[in-house]
Amino acid sequence: MPPETSLRNPAGWSWLSPADKATRSKPFLHALCQKGMTLPNVRKYSRLPVRMSAGLIVLFTLSGFRTFGGDETHTYAVGKVTVEQREVFDESDSTFLQNVGEYVRPVGELAQKMRKLANDVHVLTREEVIRRELLFKEGDPYDQRLVDESARHLRKLGIVGDISITSDTLPNNIIDVVVKTHDRWTLSPSLSATVGGGVSGFGIGVREENLFGMGQKVGVGYNRLSDRTNPNGGEVAFTEPRSFGSWWSTALQYRNADELRQASVDIQRPFYADAAEWAARSYANVGRLRIRQYQDGDVVRDDYLNQENELLWLASSSGSDTKLQLAAGYYRMRANSDSMELRPFDNVDLVIGSLSILSREYYKGSYIENFGRVEDVPVGYQVGLALGRNLHFSSLGSVDYFARLFGQGSVRFGGGVSGHYKASIASYFVGNTPDEMTISATALHFWRLMPNQTLLGRITTTIGSHWAPSSQLTLGSFSGLRGYRSNEFVGQRILVVNLEHRMFSMLSLWFLKLGAAFFFDSGVVWNQGEGFGGQRFHSAVGVGLQIESGKNLGNGFIGKFDGHSPVTLPLDTCDHRSVTIR
Repeated sequence: MPPETSLRNPAGWSWLSPADKATRSKPFLHALCQKGMTLPNVRKYSRLPVRMSAGLIVLFTLSGFRTFGGDETHTYAVGKVTVEQREVFDESDSTFLQNVGEYVRPVGELAQKMRKLANDVHVLTREEVIRRELLFKEGDPYDQRLVDESARHLRKLGIVGDISITSDTLPNNIIDVVVKTHDRWTLSPSLSATVGGGVSGFGIGVREENLFGMGQKVGVGYNRLSDRTNPNGGEVAFTEPRSFGSWWSTALQYRNADELRQASVDIQRPFYADAAEWAARSYANVGRLRIRQYQDGDVVRDDYLNQENELLWLASSSGSDTKLQLAAGYYRMRANSDSMELRPFDNVDLVIGSLSILSREYYKGSYIENFGRVEDVPVGYQVGLALGRNLHFSSLGSVDYFARLFGQGSVRFGGGVSGHYKASIASYFVGNTPDEMTISATALHFWRLMPNQTLLGRITTTIGSHWAPSSQLTLGSFSGLRGYRSNEFVGQRILVVNLEHRMFSMLSLWFLKLGAAFFFDSGVVWNQGEGFGGQRFHSAVGVGLQIESGKNLGNGFIGKFDGHSPVTLPLDTCDHRSVTIR
């Protein structure tokens, strides 16, 4: 956060005690004596400042304090708030088809028809949706911090972009505000296919993040994988971000697949902005989880765990620049299984209290995670501690305590470099003995090489201690090692390194923006009791095609190599290929 500016002592004046005044007046008296003045004369002249000050006070009183008061301090109020919206595609947009259409008339006519079709399919965000997300309203005292945070809040929604909030100062201390937004394409179809490692499958789905222009989210999907007992799977989800116009959101989800069958409801009032003073959440789910144990990429044990979870949570936030956040919650989990031994934390009734300190500000970046749109990048820190006590309402044996210490920070260096760091240590306790302890840390760096090129570097590690055999970490395509099966390597400790050169092309094809990414992935996984020095790193190199539709990116083709083997032709050495368009 920027250093606090004190207005109490702008000129460096000091208020002195009588003793301090006597001490600090000695050099002045000494100087007068050196000029030949006797002590009575010194006392005479030393009373001049007092007489002059009294005269000035009388003068300023008679003049109505016009020298240092008057109308210098104003209280401004928000006047008229105007919302100006743009369609997804308008005449100011420039795409590849439009540029070609300037020279080839049929292509230009096709571009116009496609633009009109897209605007007809997409429902423009309703004005009341934009207004309800603003953190100020007409008649409120004008606060530039709330104006800036309103812009960040609108960008975070993901349904509008190119946010601009401008103000115009009028007579009588009134400030009119104009909010400009540009709707984003929010209908996102998805198509994926996977072949390799003895597993084949595909998935198809569609997600709308701004249903009928009301900001609601709905998604539905179907997928099929050959390694499932029941190969078919599906999912449906709905989210109302502002239930009944309040800051409460409601999310419903149902997923039916062999690896996870779950129905959940999530009602929460989040810290929607830094100005929010409290937050709350109520969550519940019921379902069945498949737990697999792997060895050398193959399944050696397959179990199913029936689960039921409930969470109640309440938090407060106070402070201006640095915030103190206090939270309390109750977490209940019940589990049973016909084939596996239950873990100590599978049946708990935890009462948890936490304390954290948060200090952050934002700067505007671009070409970090998307194609040129403004990204609000945080700079600051957060540290916190959570402690829990198990009430043992369940008759099954379980843990007694829970503790978690966490911290994260973001730093903006010079030369377009920024760093983001996160670390935590969490553990259950049976008596005084740690159980299922987890230490995790991540360091992420972005380096802006050119206006539309960014280099990403990431190091992630997770260290497990006193874990049950069924608790495993997998290293593969889902955990940062692209080109491998998702469960290629397993263990209870993991280290992954990723380097990625992102090139955001200026080329646009209708509502799609194209780019590329060259990457290098390397990782290792091992178990407790095994030395890290003798472990073998597994690595992958490749190039991916980045396709942005609305706000999503997809990866392209991947190649891999192990140990110190040379890289020849990545696509020829790849035994697992996947293409995803989202």
